[in-house]
Amino acid sequence: MAKAEKRVHETIQKGDSLDLKKWKNEVFNNQLQLDSIKNSLVKNFPAYKELRFQNSTIKIATIQQKLLLKNEAFLQYFEGDHHIYIFYISKDETKLKKLNKSEDLQSAIELISNQLTSVPAKGDIAGYFAYRKAASKLYEMLIGDLPDLRISKLYISPDGILNSIPFEVLLTDHTGEESTSESINYFDLPYAMNKFIISYAPSGTLLERTSNLSYQNNGLCLALAPVYSQTASGNLSRGELMELIRKKRLHALVGTLGEVEYLANHVNG
Repeated sequence: MAKAEKRVHETIQKGDSLDLKKWKNEVFNNQLQLDSIKNSLVKNFPAYKELRFQNSTIKIATIQQKLLLKNEAFLQYFEGDHHIYIFYISKDETKLKKLNKSEDLQSAIELISNQLTSVPAKGDIAGYFAYRKAASKLYEMLIGDLPDLRISKLYISPDGILNSIPFEVLLTDHTGEESTSESINYFDLPYAMNKFIISYAPSGTLLERTSNLSYQNNGLCLALAPVYSQTASGNLSRGELMELIRKKRLHALVGTLGEVEYLANHVNG
């Protein structure tokens, strides 16, 4: 949905009426699917209906007093037509920040999203440097100037285009100048997940409601492994599976099949 809406905005600026019609249809179809899912949830899950249509919203003081510890902060993002607003709440402080929704910001978000959903070409040093630049810039804009340096856990409520990126992969430090002699090393980059424990919540109100829920462990486990082989392809033919992999550029996650097989032998499910 967010991608299609972004394409609508771009085609309006370009004045391309054919593409505009295509992407407006895409937005419309996505909205129909979303509405269908929402109606199904409302019909089949009373607890969701109660949360979805409740009129009360949580107060800032309640978030500070009941939900946050000294080392925790809540970041609520709101996307407008021309700006992104960041509302920061910690145990002792609140702050509001306004960002211009510039082309650079949107391009950085799209670059990271594309990097995470496709397999880069082997030896793509330009793509590696582009990721480092975009991920460190986004961290600086979206998280980097936290007022309290003691914060080690973040509750994040993204909005709009920010839903397309995991904040864990943003980079907390600039990683130096580009060098043609430098090798590609994604493993040792300063990811935000190495600095913060990050959790997500649709809103502060829902964060409060879900924090009060009690869960009962039924002793069962659901484990999944992305393995793309003829024996693990279900009803797909080999040709259909290869075509899916080619289009989606899907790759097996090394080691996950062994992990799932181990779990199957030790855990009910």
